[in-house]
Amino acid sequence: MPDHLLVGTDFSKSADRAVQRAVLIARQRGCRVRLVHFTGHLSTSAAQLTSLRQAVDSRYMHPVARLEGLVEADVLEGPVAQGLVKRGSELDCRLVIIGARQGSWPSEWLLGGVAERFVAASDRPLLAVHQDAVHAYRRVLVAIDLGEGGRNALAALSRLDLVANWRVRIVHAYDVPFKYIFELAESMAPGGVSAIQRARTYAHADVSAFLSGLGFAELKTTAFVEEGNAYPVIHNAVQRWSADLLVLGSDGKTSIVDQILGSTISEALASCPCDVMIVGRQPSAPMASAEH
Repeated sequence: MPDHLLVGTDFSKSADRAVQRAVLIARQRGCRVRLVHFTGHLSTSAAQLTSLRQAVDSRYMHPVARLEGLVEADVLEGPVAQGLVKRGSELDCRLVIIGARQGSWPSEWLLGGVAERFVAASDRPLLAVHQDAVHAYRRVLVAIDLGEGGRNALAALSRLDLVANWRVRIVHAYDVPFKYIFELAESMAPGGVSAIQRARTYAHADVSAFLSGLGFAELKTTAFVEEGNAYPVIHNAVQRWSADLLVLGSDGKTSIVDQILGSTISEALASCPCDVMIVGRQPSAPMASAEH
């Protein structure tokens, strides 16, 4: 686990939840929390910086956390996404945490812009917190794409050790090309194994082979493998299993919005009922072995 968790703050209730989650993780894993508030401008007066530091200290530096030495705070100049990338690198933070807001234009500014730019530019996972931090994550759903994105998501989850007793399930959405043509043909000549049934069998086999190749064979028996567009399948699995953390990965080769999961990430940030962790580039450290 990293020495520091980096938390972006903006005095909102969603940022309060992010701080709560970070403190909970820090207490469980023996690391510290570094809060950072960015001004959004490259030039800020000394008086404004002093006022912001006092506001951060008053809102977030809880006496208990301060006494335990868990929390430190910074107020820095500059835009948020670039600042989080730079500060995360300077502190060698392996996890950056922000609050997730829903149903308003700040959500688009904070998540749609900042989160996607951060993940595209950084090799550090980003955790967007939707829920109050009542307990450690217990039910974690990992969306995999059978490529580098899925590999990165599983690697980061193992490496960060955020899950109590590793209660993890996999979700994979697959498509049936020319489905309606097959349905029409099969309606005219019923009998035998349909192309849609074969696609389902192949999808389950592909997921099984992918997980086995990464050393997660035991997860294949409980995986959600369903036909459909990625985010609706993922959202339904989150609700059915009452997941409290969703993990999404990208292979990091190009801008995150160009990846197969790009739109899925945007939808998850905006509307997922649980916390969302986004993993960009391949983590620098190898995947840790773990019991699930």
